[in-house]
Amino acid sequence: MSRTATPACLSDRRMWRKVVARCHPDAGGDHELCIFVQAAQEQLVHGDRDPGPRARDHRDRSRPRSNQGDHYRPDRIWFDSTVDFRERTLAILFWAARESEPYKSVLLLLVDCEAVDHGQAYQHQYTGASYKQLAKIARLAGFSFEQRREWYLLAESLGVSSRHAMHVIGRLTRQGERAA
Repeated sequence: MSRTATPACLSDRRMWRKVVARCHPDAGGDHELCIFVQAAQEQLVHGDRDPGPRARDHRDRSRPRSNQGDHYRPDRIWFDSTVDFRERTLAILFWAARESEPYKSVLLLLVDCEAVDHGQAYQHQYTGASYKQLAKIARLAGFSFEQRREWYLLAESLGVSSRHAMHVIGRLTRQGERAA
């Protein structure tokens, strides 16, 4: 019997994040399926190790324990800081070009978001967006309550950085000033 090649390593956190995001109830998935996928992830990734009482809590299982090495910040989305900023921006733009509104026009504002090589802006390129930043974007873009919930999941699955968020906020603010 021939086996199909596995496209990604079973311990790939990015792929697990995508699977959990797809079956999460907030994204229209099934609650029981989401819990099953998280349990499968724990078993496949962590094996027989006891993950401890914190990891047994449902809120902690739905998010990897760290978003930037050992510097987990609960006020920010999960973020893989090993991905190059330019590659991440291109991936977001590629995704946005194939999607429909309301997220498409917001994400396409990143088309002129340039990478920098030093300073605080460089640090923001490799830090996940804060929930406050994402909420401000949702407010400026006029998202409904349901669209806001989807926006948070989308931002996390795409890996929107703090620099991306600041750029979009600036562009939306300038658009609002011109319209007023």
